[in-house]
Amino acid sequence: MLATAALTAVPGGAFAQSQRDIHLEAATRNTGGDKFLKDWTRDRYCMYVDNPALLAEIRTQRAPVPMTQIFDDVWFVGFQNVGQFILKNSTGFALVDTLNNTADVDAYTVPALQSLGIGPQSPLVGAYITHGHGDHDGGASRLRSLYGPGFPIYLGSGDAAGKTYAPIQLDSSNLGYQSFTLGGRPLTVLASPGHTPGTMSAIVPVRDNGIEHKLLMVGGTAIPMNIAASRGYLSAVERMYQAAKDFNAVGTLHPHGIIDGGNQHMADINARGSRTANPYIIGNEKLLRTVAIMRQCGAAQVAQVDATAQDPVWRVTSIAFDAESPSPSRIAARVQSDWGPVANQEVTFSVGNSGASCTARTNADGLAACGSRLSVSPRDEVKAVFAGSSNAEYVDLPSVRSALVSSLACDVDSNGSVNRNDISAIMAGIGKPFRAGSALDADGDGKVTASDARMCTQRCSKEQCAL
Repeated sequence: MLATAALTAVPGGAFAQSQRDIHLEAATRNTGGDKFLKDWTRDRYCMYVDNPALLAEIRTQRAPVPMTQIFDDVWFVGFQNVGQFILKNSTGFALVDTLNNTADVDAYTVPALQSLGIGPQSPLVGAYITHGHGDHDGGASRLRSLYGPGFPIYLGSGDAAGKTYAPIQLDSSNLGYQSFTLGGRPLTVLASPGHTPGTMSAIVPVRDNGIEHKLLMVGGTAIPMNIAASRGYLSAVERMYQAAKDFNAVGTLHPHGIIDGGNQHMADINARGSRTANPYIIGNEKLLRTVAIMRQCGAAQVAQVDATAQDPVWRVTSIAFDAESPSPSRIAARVQSDWGPVANQEVTFSVGNSGASCTARTNADGLAACGSRLSVSPRDEVKAVFAGSSNAEYVDLPSVRSALVSSLACDVDSNGSVNRNDISAIMAGIGKPFRAGSALDADGDGKVTASDARMCTQRCSKEQCAL
C-alpha cells in the first residue's frame, strides 16, 4: 500500500502531512540551509522517494571522468555515474569496486594502474567490492584472470552466491564492526544490508598532505521498494551514523560520485589544480548531518511502502557557547535545531585540564548555564555536551562543542568580576599596545579607547566601583 499523498485527511475536515512527507521535510531542514547538503545529499539520497526524473537522468550520465587524485594515496577512476577507487598502500595497490565489465577494466583500470607505477615492487594486491551489483563487480572476473587465482576479492556474503570469481566472504549477518587488511591498509567494514543483502559499508583511512583522516565509504544507496529491505536500509544508515561518530570520520567516499557530491569535489580539485583545502574533508559534525539526512530519506521510503510506519524524525542539533562564555565568570551554551530551541534538556560542561564539571538544564530558549561557577583559567578547554533525547515522534541528535576560556571582557585581573582596579587598568591602557583578545578591549574593536572604559564602568557594580 503506497502512502504517496502529501496530505492525509483527519477528522473535522483538516489535513495532516503524511509520514513520508514529514520525513522528507525533516531531510530538508537537517541541511541547516547548507547549499551543498541541499543540492547533493538531500536531493540525491531522497530522489528514490520523491524525484524519479532526477534518478532517470543520473542513470544516463556515463561520460568518463578524468582519473583524479583525491588524496595522497587515493585516486578515482571511472564515469560520472559510477567508478572505482585505487588505493596505494605500503605493499602495493588495492581497488574498491571493479567497474562494469571486462572492457572497462582493460580501458580504464589497467591503464590507470600502469600510470601509477604498478609492477613487481608495487603489485595489485586485492579488491574490496561494496556490493554485488554488476556496475560494482562486473570487472571482477577480468581482474581474476589478469592477476591470478590467488588475487583476493572481498564481498559481503549476502551477495556471494553464484559469483564466478569466488570472493572472500565478509559476514553479512554480523552487524558489528569487522576488520581486515586490504593490501596493507586496515579497513573496518559494517554490514549494511538493504540495498542488497550483502552491501558492506566501511571506514577507510586516507592521507591528505601527510595527515591521516578516516572517511565513511557508503556501500549502497538506492533504497529498496519493499518493506523488509527498506527497513534494512534504514537500520543500516542508522548504524553508519554511529560508525561515523565512533571513528570520528570526516567525509564520505562513494562509488557513485554523482550522488554524494564526489563529482563536484573532483571538478573542484581539477579546476584548482590543488587538493588544498580538500573538499572531501568536511569534518565530523557536517558528516553526521549528512548521514542524518540520508536516514530521513530512508525513513521516507519506509513510510511510502508501509502505511503503518511510525518512525521518529531525526533532528540534527547544534550547541554553541553563549556570549562571554566560556570565561571565568560565565559558562553557558545554547542548544537548538532547525525546529527551534531544544528546551528542558541537560547539557554537561567539563573542563579538560581540571576535570571539573557541571550539568545544567536548557530553558525555553535552549540556554543552559552553570549555576555555580566552574574553576577555569584562560586557555582551559571547556566542552559542552548535549547527549541527545528522544520520544515517539522525535530523536534530537547529540551535539558537542569545545572552546578555550578567554578572559571576560573588562575583567583585566581575571578575578571573575569587574571592579575599580579593572577600570583603572583600562584607563591606563588607552592608546597603548596590548595583547589581542585582552580584556582591556571590551568592545573587541582592536584598540583600547575611552569607549572600553565607559562600557566597563557600566558593567561595574555600585559596590565594586564605589568611590
